Amino acid sequence: AIQKYYFDSGYIDMQIVNTVVNPVEKENEDERNYVEMIFYIEENDQWTFGGFNFEGNTLFSDEELLEKTNSKVGAELNKSKLESDFVIIGDKYYDEGYIYNNMNTSEIRDDQNNEVSFNITIQEKSRAHIENIIITGNEKTKDYVILREIPLEVGDVFSKSSIMQGLNNLYNTRYFSSVVPDMPFGSEPGLMDLV
Repeated sequence: AIQKYYFDSGYIDMQIVNTVVNPVEKENEDERNYVEMIFYIEENDQWTFGGFNFEGNTLFSDEELLEKTNSKVGAELNKSKLESDFVIIGDKYYDEGYIYNNMNTSEIRDDQNNEVSFNITIQEKSRAHIENIIITGNEKTKDYVILREIPLEVGDVFSKSSIMQGLNNLYNTRYFSSVVPDMPFGSEPGLMDLV
């Protein structure tokens, strides 16, 4: 929790270099043992966010990829927001069926201005399509009742947001205590099953 607080406030090189636990002599009626904890911290420098630079993206513009990200250029570098932004950028592709893409990130530090930018290199590949939709473990209702709650059909382009919508729909039926999707590869590249 201490590290997260620092990491989300721009102190990305902060380290807890030592922790000491000392027993505390204390008279008490509840017969508990008490300790004091001492954290030795090296804060190091505070960094700001310098932005994202994209390479390899042809399907979406830089502006489209940044549309829903939360990190602001010039603000304190917030590691939690940053990790969330990487997921948001990846989801832009996932929602359109491009699940086989590779996305690599590299950090670029400007030591004079204490600013960190990130290069995001994307290797775009072809879309994935749904080969089969398979229902397992259903004992409460007919399979077609489940299938009508999933906004995807065989042959459709894979979409993460559609799968999430289908999960919500299935939970809203109140038939199931647990719904766990699995997405194994299909019979050939570019195809996948939705289980």
